[in-house]
Amino acid sequence: MVVANQEFTKAARELAASSQVELWGRSKLVEVVLATQPHASSPKPTPIAATPSSALTCERCGRPMVLRESARGKFWGCSGFPKCRQIVPLGPEQR
Repeated sequence: MVVANQEFTKAARELAASSQVELWGRSKLVEVVLATQPHASSPKPTPIAATPSSALTCERCGRPMVLRESARGKFWGCSGFPKCRQIVPLGPEQR
């Protein structure tokens, strides 16, 4: 088994499959941790926009993207956070 806090590349997944190695990436880790801690909650970024953007959908899970802000600035984040952590940087015209 290989555990990482990022997702694995296609080549890594192929090698693991051929070697019968189980891979746990970020999404699997979040899923397992949340399942074992049912009363725990992850800190969630405060959305800037009250409603999700109808123009953007998450490439990973298909949920709407929400405008969020962190210490590094504004970005589009998946409304499925913390299970899905997909982000899209703002374009220059949106900053």
